[in-house]
Amino acid sequence: MTTRTCGNCRLWEVRVKPAVGWMLGLGKCGNVPKYFDVTDDAGDVDDLNARVLKAEFQGTKAVALDASGHCAEFLTTAGFGCLAFEAKVVAPGEAEV
Repeated sequence: MTTRTCGNCRLWEVRVKPAVGWMLGLGKCGNVPKYFDVTDDAGDVDDLNARVLKAEFQGTKAVALDASGHCAEFLTTAGFGCLAFEAKVVAPGEAEV
């Protein structure tokens, strides 16, 4: 049985040199969108809190936000697991992580 971890998830991409975290074996979760990609301004106020979730992202369980608002990523190890796990298709004879 496949363990429900990032290393076995189709949404996870292992980092490769020279990406940040590659030496630690980290990967990026493709299921955690950037805050500014999923929200819109709620008015004329220039405030990170004055934003609303876009309709197509209702139900989103997590978002990534960094200080710049442009480079946020959710990085994990292959052993991390979550409720949004989606098993990747493993070809016959290919080893699971």
